[in-house]
Amino acid sequence: MTSSPDLGPAPDLSNYDTLKADAYEWFLSDHPWAVAERERRAAEYYREELDRAAHVQAWATKIDLAERGTLGRDFEGNVRRLAEIMRPMAEKAQQRAEEESAVPREDAVLEDRRRLEISRQVSDEPDYTYPEHLTGPGAAAYPPPASGFTKRSTERSTEPGTEPGH
Repeated sequence: MTSSPDLGPAPDLSNYDTLKADAYEWFLSDHPWAVAERERRAAEYYREELDRAAHVQAWATKIDLAERGTLGRDFEGNVRRLAEIMRPMAEKAQQRAEEESAVPREDAVLEDRRRLEISRQVSDEPDYTYPEHLTGPGAAAYPPPASGFTKRSTERSTEPGTEPGH
């Protein structure tokens, strides 16, 4: 049985930039830090989507309950129509976020790797396959590429709740 390297504490990857090819490739790896950061980002995304949908639905309900004539004569019809349009959109966004969050993250990352392969193959690397060394326990030996650590990603935020692990 091979032991995985002692990785030490995970760096704050909340601003790790995955726009560079090597950084995105690593981000999709089985490296424990990449897995943890994908989980964190996915949870944050779904939470934000559900919160946004709830806010829009609450606003639409508030508009529905407002007495006629209280929204301003020039705007009332438009505001009520906007609420009618936005409610089903918010419901769909909520449903989509709930469905996507139910997909096991392992399945999602496999699909993302496959999309990366296709993208690279149709652009300029027809023989590209996702690197085997970035899969399985051995991926822990490959740290995140420096290209993902942009100036923005290495600056410490002073806003509450942005410290590592939050």
